[in-house]
Amino acid sequence: MRIAILGGTGDLGKGLALRWAERHEITIGSRFREKAEALAQEYLRVARENYGKDYLGKIRGAENGEAAEKAEVAVLTIPGRHVLSLVSGLRGELDNKIVISPVVPLGKEEGCFLWDPRVLTDNGHLSAAELVQARLPRSRVVSALHTVSAATLADLGRRPEADVLVASDDRPSAGIVSSMVEEIPNLRALYAGPLRVSRMTESVTPLLLNLATYAKARNPSVKIAEF
Repeated sequence: MRIAILGGTGDLGKGLALRWAERHEITIGSRFREKAEALAQEYLRVARENYGKDYLGKIRGAENGEAAEKAEVAVLTIPGRHVLSLVSGLRGELDNKIVISPVVPLGKEEGCFLWDPRVLTDNGHLSAAELVQARLPRSRVVSALHTVSAATLADLGRRPEADVLVASDDRPSAGIVSSMVEEIPNLRALYAGPLRVSRMTESVTPLLLNLATYAKARNPSVKIAEF
């Protein structure tokens, strides 16, 4: 599968690129081609160190538009405040494709992290994923990856253990994304409902950040217990 990781400069983009590159063709997208190509070479070096020198790898860099156009699936690993302008500019390139949104409208008040949609728009109740879907009416947006530590994903020496909550109005697309998630060892995907459920799943990320701050939890993630 051809996967574009748009804005893949942080831990989440790096972790997904490295862990999916064993099976898929990965393109790191950036506003600046040179930056994307440099990151792709760095990720390829890390992949070879971990998977063996014979690992050929399929990680390349490109400008965001080119990365999105050639992809079958695009992942939005960019800060929330930039996501709407990015997808509005890539509407044509992302038509009829699966778009994975791990985006969180993250606010902060007196040192406490909060889910705050006002970071994105004056409409103060819609999730980032719903806003992305509104701007990409012919794309299939899937909300996911809010409940797993990005730092753990980026460290190939560690095995993340978490449940990933998946929300989408398109069940087949949610199924494809769930299969992609479960290609990463020890991750389990759970379909949580239609896209509006992402108002709840996105808010888990600031909760985890607060646990790291106040409870000193190290790279916290979520596991759903069943009794």
